[in-house]
Amino acid sequence: MSKRKLALSAVLAAAALAFAGQAMAMPMSYTASSTMTPATFTGANWSLAALSNGDTTPMDGFATNSATGKITLDLERCGSLKSFTIYNNINGTTNGVKTFTLKFYGQNGTLLGTQTGSINNGAAPQTIGVPGGTLMQFVHSVEMNITASFDSRIEIREIVLDGTPGTCCP
Repeated sequence: MSKRKLALSAVLAAAALAFAGQAMAMPMSYTASSTMTPATFTGANWSLAALSNGDTTPMDGFATNSATGKITLDLERCGSLKSFTIYNNINGTTNGVKTFTLKFYGQNGTLLGTQTGSINNGAAPQTIGVPGGTLMQFVHSVEMNITASFDSRIEIREIVLDGTPGTCCP
């Protein structure tokens, strides 16, 4: 098939999905802020920006010397959120998030839902569904309140919010 026909086929397939109202989930862009101060150890600065840089390899991510705290993820475009995936820990097996509460907010700070849970400490990504199990619409921000860690500090390699960006929130 020629490149032109292949491109046309892709455009038509995307249009068909959009027309059917079945937009595909994708990583949603966000800006992170926190009540915790990033740590500096082993000559690196473990900033909040590393949570969404797409690098899930060891020795990249956010680290803090706090054992508890809050991270807020403000979406660039509000939308429908399907899941929250965390790559816990940066380079070992002792410094990841243990227990947390996720709070999902709409554009005007309206609480849309809450999810409490615990995760394993290790390198494998762990996905947490949204309250209700399928899709949460009109999400503007997600607040992660970390209530316990596996050791004296918190390390997170990456956080991925899967969903469909929207154009506005009601």
